[in-house]
Amino acid sequence: MDKKNIISKLNYNEKIVLREISRIEKSPKGCFDTHELAKKHKIKKNNINIKNILSILIKKGLIIKGNKKDIYCTTHDGKLIEHKLEECFNKNNPYRTIRNKYSQ
Repeated sequence: MDKKNIISKLNYNEKIVLREISRIEKSPKGCFDTHELAKKHKIKKNNINIKNILSILIKKGLIIKGNKKDIYCTTHDGKLIEHKLEECFNKNNPYRTIRNKYSQ
């Protein structure tokens, strides 16, 4: 699976949601609550409908539905894509994103 190809197929709102997913605290299995995601500034600012975007990301195989009502989990490919997006967003900033598992 080519990460750059998948990232190029994502629209702007999907990229924002994936980046914000990478920035919220998740469980060790990569699960997160949609309430935490809805609190993020960029999502509020752009009036993003989280439920629609999450259903699109499920169809693309980047996240899966969790075992509770508003819980979703990132897949392995989703984790790789969100890390790549974080690197792209921070490319021109003085900040560095270092992930031991996926850094090359």
